[in-house]
Amino acid sequence: MNESEPEESLGEPELRARIAAGSEDPEDYLELAELLKFAPRFREAMELYEHALSLNLSNIASARFAWELGDLLCIVQGRNTEAMALAQRALSLLADESASRDVVLLRGLNHGLVARALIESDEERARAEASRAVECLERVLAEHGVSDATAVAYLVLAWVYGFLGEPDKVIARCQAYLQCDIPPRERAMALDALAEAFRLTGRLSDAEETMKQALGYSGADLAMGRPTTYLTLGLIQRALHKPAEARRSLEDAVSALREAASHGDPGLLRERERDVYWHLVDLHYETQDDREAISVLTKLLTEHPEDRDRRRALLWRGQCYANLGLPEQARRDYEEVLNSSVASDEERAAAQEGLAELPPARP
Repeated sequence: MNESEPEESLGEPELRARIAAGSEDPEDYLELAELLKFAPRFREAMELYEHALSLNLSNIASARFAWELGDLLCIVQGRNTEAMALAQRALSLLADESASRDVVLLRGLNHGLVARALIESDEERARAEASRAVECLERVLAEHGVSDATAVAYLVLAWVYGFLGEPDKVIARCQAYLQCDIPPRERAMALDALAEAFRLTGRLSDAEETMKQALGYSGADLAMGRPTTYLTLGLIQRALHKPAEARRSLEDAVSALREAASHGDPGLLRERERDVYWHLVDLHYETQDDREAISVLTKLLTEHPEDRDRRRALLWRGQCYANLGLPEQARRDYEEVLNSSVASDEERAAAQEGLAELPPARP
């Protein structure tokens, strides 16, 4: 957000030496954090932001570090409560500041972060925060135009408009952002958001091509976003009736999640893996490939034994076994559902129906 005359970028050793010597220049911390995120060494970047927040900085600089840390906590580790607290701290720091470009921009970024952190717990409030983010970020772009300092507004607006269900505006903001001079990580993120908006507006071929462009960017710092890219590509290819390509993309999403496990929250990544498995199951059901559906359902049941949809997985696998003429295996799955103390009445009824369709058990 600082647009002073560009200087030659320093490397990690030089920046660490400055900080170790007591530097309180925010740019030293921001530049080093960017290098760490590119590595990707997200935990080290978070620790650096936390250290910066302990310094005697201006309210604006502290609000910037609060947003940077909160953004990583939310997106990389799914720590939404902590992320929201940081965003609210930033907004409090900015409350009495005059409405300069940087202040209005930071207000918009932090309102957007609060919205992201609230999605699962309070959608109504999240929408209110998203609307505040739109007001601030659109104001910045209208009053100050696009620059290295304000380009991030486009990316956050793309996410906010996506959440608010306005894909045409997502497309416009992503396309504008992609015209800026931005790093590969941000470019890949914008392409992901653009492809999803194309998918939602029925422009499936454009969506597939855009996702393939996103996958063309390589780099360790893309590890956390790669699973989402593959997942979205798989969903697009499924909608385009390309089941073989969709399967490859969804399997690539699982592989990418495992590669990303060392960078993000394991619990969050396991939840995403579970979601991808269910998309694979849906695909195999759609193509009537019972053997592959059984394979994926078995992985779900084995690798996620406490999954909230365990009874559904058993019912589906039981049906696949029945379709393949394997009644004993089907019977075991249906009976596990019936014996479950937490099965719903609907699940029990489905299991009873499945058992009734099987041949009598062998004596």
